[in-house]
Amino acid sequence: MSQLIQEYLLSIERKLDFDSGLALRAREDVEEYLHEFAADRHLGAQDAVQLAIAGFGDSDSVARQYAASGLGRQISQTWLTLILAMAGAFAAMRLRAMTFGVEVNELFSALLWLDRFALATCLCFAAIGRLGFSFRLPLQVCSPRTAFRIAMLAIACSVAFGLSRAALANAVNLTGWPALIVIATAAAEIIAVAFVGIRVRKMDRYFFRASAAG
Repeated sequence: MSQLIQEYLLSIERKLDFDSGLALRAREDVEEYLHEFAADRHLGAQDAVQLAIAGFGDSDSVARQYAASGLGRQISQTWLTLILAMAGAFAAMRLRAMTFGVEVNELFSALLWLDRFALATCLCFAAIGRLGFSFRLPLQVCSPRTAFRIAMLAIACSVAFGLSRAALANAVNLTGWPALIVIATAAAEIIAVAFVGIRVRKMDRYFFRASAAG
């Protein structure tokens, strides 16, 4: 492979390094295109790359095209991840509520309502992000990109409120299997929040690359 083609392909890969699978697919597609283009027209590497760029675009354009083509799938996966995380957080909240048995104090009760409000906020903004990407909504509250960020923040707040309630319950000597349930649900929620963060960050980079100026 000529050095010129290699540099062109590496430039595309670097711009799509947030998704190794997408970067590899783009490289293979463009590499095959360049070689076929050169072979069909009996051109040298330099002429082939220059003519291909004129019709196919420079590395920035190619990266934008591939990121845009995969953005819909990323939106769907992020939406699903948020919904699953929200469902898991709600299940954890209910488990802890049954474990605690009684309200410790007024703050304990207030944290429960804040937890529920955070989950409702997550569902609302996750839906805004998902629908806002696919349709033109009558009321544009915020961009899909921002909506998913807010949904992620809401999930994190829900977990924080839940862990605060667990800490208050622990203050009244929560022991035995109830304590194990609290620890297990807290660990699961923290892992879920981390996974949501990774997923939203990846989707965000798709957005950035798909809309980046050349």
